Amino acid sequence: MKNLKFKSLMNNVYTMLLLGISLAILMPGCSRRFFRNRADNEVHQILATKDKYANWKLEQFHLLPDPRARFASAGNQDRPAMPPDDPASMAMAPNPQKPGKYGIGHMEGSGYIDLLSQYDSENRSAVAIKVPKEIDAPFKLVSFKQDGINYLDNLDPDKGPFDSMGLTYKGDPAGRYDHPFLIKLEQSCELGLVNSRDFQFRRENVYLAALPVTLQRFAFAAQFYANEVAIRERANSETVANNTNRWNVASEAGFTKTFSTGALLLFRYANSIVVDMAGNGGTQIRTPSALSLDLFQPLFRGGGRAVTLEPLTLAERNLLYEMRSYARFRKEFYADIVVGGSPVVFSTPATVASASRFNSVFGSGLGGAGNVQVTPGEGNGYSSTSQVFPARRDGYLPAVLKAGLLQNERENVRDLSTTLDQYKEMQAIGDQSELQVSRILQQLLTFKTSVITRELSLRDALDRFKYQLGLPIDLPLELDRAPLEPQLAQLARYSNLVDEFKKTRQESRKLNDPKKVDQLRKGLQTILRESDFVKGTQFKEKLPKRWAEWEAMTKEELAAKLKEINIRRLELQESKADFERKGKQQPSTEKLELGEKDFEFFLGRFERNLRLYEQKVNWLRNGVDDQLNQFENLIEDFLLVLVEPRNEKLDKTRKSWPNLPRVCVDGVDLLKTEIDEALFAGCRHALTNRLDLMNGRAQLMDSWRQIAVSANALQGVMNVEYSLLGTSPANVAQPVNFNAGSLRHRLILTGDLPLVRIQERNAYRATLINWQRQRRNLMAFEDTIIEDVRNEIRSLRASSQTYDIQKLVVELAYLVLDNALETTYAPSKPGGGGGTQGNNESAQAAFTQQLLGAQSSKLSAQNGLFTIWIDYLSARTFLYRDLELLPLDPRGVWIDEIETCHCDLPAKKPAETVTNLRSIPNGAEGTRGGPASFLLPPRKISLK
Repeated sequence: MKNLKFKSLMNNVYTMLLLGISLAILMPGCSRRFFRNRADNEVHQILATKDKYANWKLEQFHLLPDPRARFASAGNQDRPAMPPDDPASMAMAPNPQKPGKYGIGHMEGSGYIDLLSQYDSENRSAVAIKVPKEIDAPFKLVSFKQDGINYLDNLDPDKGPFDSMGLTYKGDPAGRYDHPFLIKLEQSCELGLVNSRDFQFRRENVYLAALPVTLQRFAFAAQFYANEVAIRERANSETVANNTNRWNVASEAGFTKTFSTGALLLFRYANSIVVDMAGNGGTQIRTPSALSLDLFQPLFRGGGRAVTLEPLTLAERNLLYEMRSYARFRKEFYADIVVGGSPVVFSTPATVASASRFNSVFGSGLGGAGNVQVTPGEGNGYSSTSQVFPARRDGYLPAVLKAGLLQNERENVRDLSTTLDQYKEMQAIGDQSELQVSRILQQLLTFKTSVITRELSLRDALDRFKYQLGLPIDLPLELDRAPLEPQLAQLARYSNLVDEFKKTRQESRKLNDPKKVDQLRKGLQTILRESDFVKGTQFKEKLPKRWAEWEAMTKEELAAKLKEINIRRLELQESKADFERKGKQQPSTEKLELGEKDFEFFLGRFERNLRLYEQKVNWLRNGVDDQLNQFENLIEDFLLVLVEPRNEKLDKTRKSWPNLPRVCVDGVDLLKTEIDEALFAGCRHALTNRLDLMNGRAQLMDSWRQIAVSANALQGVMNVEYSLLGTSPANVAQPVNFNAGSLRHRLILTGDLPLVRIQERNAYRATLINWQRQRRNLMAFEDTIIEDVRNEIRSLRASSQTYDIQKLVVELAYLVLDNALETTYAPSKPGGGGGTQGNNESAQAAFTQQLLGAQSSKLSAQNGLFTIWIDYLSARTFLYRDLELLPLDPRGVWIDEIETCHCDLPAKKPAETVTNLRSIPNGAEGTRGGPASFLLPPRKISLK
């Protein structure tokens, strides 16, 4: 008998020991990776169900950083390597956590270096940029595996350990790079998707906004629970327990379920296994059990769908807001990469809602209610590390503009340095004074200072741009100048035109040989027929015939013809002046005739003076050799003949000016249509399609719903509860022996008068104030959008007009500078004692001032042209960002289809009244915005 008792006791001990071991294994729960993956899967499923509208498609979204990013996260995500600690903090505080098997590592990726190397290789091969002589060696990079493991090969984010995450950039003191990385605008956008800290931060915000949705959805699911308590008790006879020797294992399981009306269902099964080994009859086993079912429904306070579903509603809507904000951010990110700046993004704090549960089942003394693990409104938001260092924005286009301005300044210094050398040569032969040389030197030093300032500005802009892309600040970077290429090509055309004309002048002056006067005509004919300046012109084709007509005339016929042409020419010039005084345009027929008469007059006069020169008439004047002066007069007439091909080439060059990209919306050309119609079309489209405005209107609805939720808390408490309790026999081992006789039913009514509601009253009043504020905020936001769009449209129209003016300014700057150089460097006349102006110091000063002014005007015109061009591109980008018309490709680059998708559309009919502008359905069915969700009451505004 004793052996039997001992054996039974040992069996009970083994059972309890096995049960304890099982609990010790199961209680810690699943692994970190399991919970992380479960959270990821639920979030991805939720996002997939929400991602159904094309206008805010969730693109370029991934929670883990791109493996090529500088902040890539390799290795075990749940147990990352310990980062290096601050020595003082480590020494002055406990250090309970140790590095573990993954050690200590500074995590910084290097994949972006490979991406930059690829971009650089492609770009330099495509544009065939000549590397400076000192770095003529082929571009190569040192191995980026020398400082650690290249984790990019076969990356598995959950595999480790690792020593480092590739290259930790240490600067370039030893010449790690042969030359800067050359990247284009499109590549900058793609690199930003990979490497921008701001972009990754916004991706994580979307994920964090989805986590409350998982929680609030779970709050309405059946929540199961199970717990167990094992007690081994032994007491001697002299204790209060009086010779106790027993095991007691108490178990409880059940579930809770919350309904949308606020009702709560609790089901619980409790069992206790008592093994008493101190009884007189030997070991006794008892298994008393209890089965309970409670149904709780608040009728007033805390009851109803409006209150109960509010936390879930807000969580779902906040996720939608964040998805739309993310889609909006992608466009803003492109605009920031391209243009820079710090745009103000409208944002209102997310409304926080929690169901009113005062004196309800949640947290009350109802048995078993504590097992409600997640209640509606609990954990509605998750805090995250804030963006401590907001990105400083400078943008690609501003940096390229600064590079263009620096190039202009450097070219200006080179040109002025050449001028200084020529002035020194002229000073050596007495054609210029020391004062004029000093003035040129003074201006040159001033321009050199400007070069230093421009270079400093460019370097600062590049550093800010690298920061924006998440690149190391000391990484060498060079931006492709493609945005300025159209203007650079146009300036090159003007420069070539001026150089060709200058070369023609030089070739004509080389014919000055008094001993070869008989060869002068042939030489000039050769220039007029074969020089580069006349190639490709109609002048070259018609000149021989027209000049032959003048050559065939006698002296008297030539004089009569010149007189006739000049009379008609003066009449046409007077007619032109009359039209200009009246503010009208001269008829095109008269313009053409005037041009023809000018050319005929210049050609005839040139033929007359050429004959006189060939006859050596007036070579001697007052006993002084005047041949050079006569030759210069002849060359001046010769150059006047070249005015026609010059104008012809200028007309061709003018037609080569790059056109400004068009600006259209909904079939309305915002640059060419009437200003009021353009402003209305832009504002209408913005108010209809702006994603952040959709969020603002939806958040106004959130504030409106909070009024009813807060008012619910002002009511009294009236709860209805039904309770069912069943028990099994207490002194036997029959844990599931429930019968009708052991069941107990209870119906409980609980009431509480609303005598003290000061906290709830204050909350309700604050809710009403918040509602009014939200209304005003939305009005202000709409006004801000309208103001921004109107300003941007007006700015674009002004830039378009300024661009047309600046084209003429640039052309004149080149021609005026060429004329100033020609005047300054014209050969000396005999008897003048040096220079075209002789030794007249005031004349020298005047010509020097003219030259310096023309040089400065050219620089100012070039810089103004670049600035207007870049400003226009920037304003256009900002406008289409604010119009929500920046569709992006997978690289994050704007798919600029304005020309085909908006300019060629039939224009929408203008609204009958301006008051309809704010009544546009935000995202009405059939439009780009998604489902119709909100209509604002009309409010009269002015668009003038």
